[in-house]
Amino acid sequence: MSMNVRKVHKILKQKSPIYKLFINLSTLILALGTLKAQYDELDLCRTAVYLLDNGNLSESVSKTLVKSLENVIEDEIKRLKVKDRFYNTGCNSEDCAGKELDQTKVNFAFILNSDLSVTPGRGEIVLTNILYDFNDDKITSQAELDLLYLTGLLDKYPHITIELGSHTDSRGNPAYNTQLSQRRANSAKNWLVNRAGIEESRITAIGYGMNKPKTVNTRLAANYDFIPGGGTQLTKEFIESLATQAQQEAAHQLNRRSEVTVFSSKGERFFGGAMDMMLMDLSYKLVLSEHTYTFIGLENELEDQVAILVNDVISEWNYKECGGGFGFWLIPIVLGGGYAAYENLKEGTEEIGAPPALPIDCCK
Repeated sequence: MSMNVRKVHKILKQKSPIYKLFINLSTLILALGTLKAQYDELDLCRTAVYLLDNGNLSESVSKTLVKSLENVIEDEIKRLKVKDRFYNTGCNSEDCAGKELDQTKVNFAFILNSDLSVTPGRGEIVLTNILYDFNDDKITSQAELDLLYLTGLLDKYPHITIELGSHTDSRGNPAYNTQLSQRRANSAKNWLVNRAGIEESRITAIGYGMNKPKTVNTRLAANYDFIPGGGTQLTKEFIESLATQAQQEAAHQLNRRSEVTVFSSKGERFFGGAMDMMLMDLSYKLVLSEHTYTFIGLENELEDQVAILVNDVISEWNYKECGGGFGFWLIPIVLGGGYAAYENLKEGTEEIGAPPALPIDCCK
């Protein structure tokens, strides 16, 4: 005849002289096991996905991104079920998202941040690697990385054309800056035509000089405390109003940029911009992994891009399998006074008998 767990607990408490020692040892063993597990494997079974709200995406697109993120995570980590999902919340920073996630019961969060823009028939990105030496227009080895990316894009979509736009900061002679930026744009175009074999008619090179100051989006503004917010234009007047020389130089650097605009003859919705993925430990407010990619593509390719980001982030850690069974480690909890915890794990299981198929299913 099986015996009620409550009775076992009561008998041990009344009659065993080593009861307290048993509890202490059990607690120590469990604590050490938990600590070791924390460093060996991440327990992501209580996980949320969060898309920061930069005001650049519609609700339907945001929902698509979050769903893609959720699907990829659940595919990659066995038996995990995402607990919560957030988008269009008004939060555009990790701090804001962290405070909101504190109101949930999740331990970790995959946070996706993007400055993707989408317009029917076009997409835009800033190429961070097309950098030039001072007063020079030669393509550097770093610049070739972005040009190779553009080569792949143009090969993949033979019906698209691109505009290569080069920009300078507001210092110096305006006419000279326009000429310099045109030479730089031409250098990038010539590389694509002569080295990559792209048809010249598919590429337009324009040097804007200092005539189009950068308009900062919400995602970028969050990285600079001297920029009030998304929509701020880095004009000469704004930069000169900044308090320190370091702030002014940072703003000038943002204006010195190369941008690519994609145009489609078929009118598809091309997405373009940067996508940043981080895995955050909410208990300690630590960013455990973070990766960023530049993306131009169609909506149905977003999930593939999200999958690349998730795989890069999770490849840096080992993870527990969610929803696994339990073994002998549960016995000290039950006998050591942890009946309430045990009961919470499996409501209604009160008897010791056959090994209970007590899946601690964290992910339902």
